[in-house]
Amino acid sequence: MGLAVLRLPSATATGRAHVHVHPAHRRRGVGEALVTALTAQARVHGLRGVIVAVPVGGTGDAFCLRRGLRRLRTLHHLLLSLRDVHPGWLDEMVAVEHPGYRLTTTARVAPPGRADTVPGDVLLTVAAEHGRKVVGCTEVVVPGGDGPRATQHDRPSADDHHGLGLDLWVKAMMLRLLYDDYPQVTQVVTDTAGNDAALLDVNRRLGFRLHRRTNEYRLDVRPEGRP
Repeated sequence: MGLAVLRLPSATATGRAHVHVHPAHRRRGVGEALVTALTAQARVHGLRGVIVAVPVGGTGDAFCLRRGLRRLRTLHHLLLSLRDVHPGWLDEMVAVEHPGYRLTTTARVAPPGRADTVPGDVLLTVAAEHGRKVVGCTEVVVPGGDGPRATQHDRPSADDHHGLGLDLWVKAMMLRLLYDDYPQVTQVVTDTAGNDAALLDVNRRLGFRLHRRTNEYRLDVRPEGRP
């Protein structure tokens, strides 16, 4: 009939949840019952809120609005077919000079307890540094170190370093690193906030295409007995 999954955070008081109701059982109170149970579990674990992501324009979107949940943002889920990007083109972007800045790369096994990884995943980080300060970076998770689809997380360049092409530089270097050291990776997925026009443009220039969009809502969790 339906399923609700609550992911507990490691360092904050806000969890994340996925709620799904089979189409044949929608509009019968199943969704409401799942959210009520989800809220109760979140309260048991001391959470103050839960982020719920639903497809834009879907029944979950309408449900969240009816229930009065606060919409936080719209996410664009993007997909890149890495073999459609010529490595020579990436080399040209990486070779562009950015005086005063340098790129650094690191690779490590994901630490225990990290929410978006499992044991054995490899984390690759490419950062742009100005002096000793990291002013922008991107991180990729390679499942098990040998999975074919990698997930990329971006931290856009700092405001006082914005507009210098650092985001494109960093992301191009990451894709080149995947080509060289992880040739089994054929796809890269990433999420970008719908209001981040600059980063969306960088991703489009690199060949990322829109796969789907989701809205994120916040479900506030109040202590027992408080309205």
